[in-house]
Amino acid sequence: MMYHSSMEGSDGKLKKHIVETLQTERSTIRLIIASVALGMGADLRHVKRVIHAGPPTSLETYIQEIGRAGRSHDDALAILFFNKSDIASEHMTREMKDYCVNSTICRRSLVNQYFGFETQEVKQFSICCDLCNNELGIEYDFSKLSAN
Repeated sequence: MMYHSSMEGSDGKLKKHIVETLQTERSTIRLIIASVALGMGADLRHVKRVIHAGPPTSLETYIQEIGRAGRSHDDALAILFFNKSDIASEHMTREMKDYCVNSTICRRSLVNQYFGFETQEVKQFSICCDLCNNELGIEYDFSKLSAN
């Protein structure tokens, strides 16, 4: 299913149906390809994964978008795919570029530092970021995020 700000239909019934369905715990929607328009102002607490095919222009935007997952306090996963041409974009902020190419600093710490927060210690064997989990030798069981 697709969702974007200029979807067909002036009455907005399809957009409303998509948001209402995503707001239910047992949503029948399993995959939605969306622009940033999805979720603005909506409480989509049952979203478990946000996957970006290319980075947003800023760290603020990225945090806003991945914040749509995990609002139920269950484990959630954010995946960001990018390539060298994405990083070369003039429209992307330095902080977002640094986040993408970072291979040494915990990504949670990097984000918290950028926004002026201290990073709370993460319990071993919980999801933190790809860098921390690799360092600890943790292989997370992604089947916990299945859409049952």
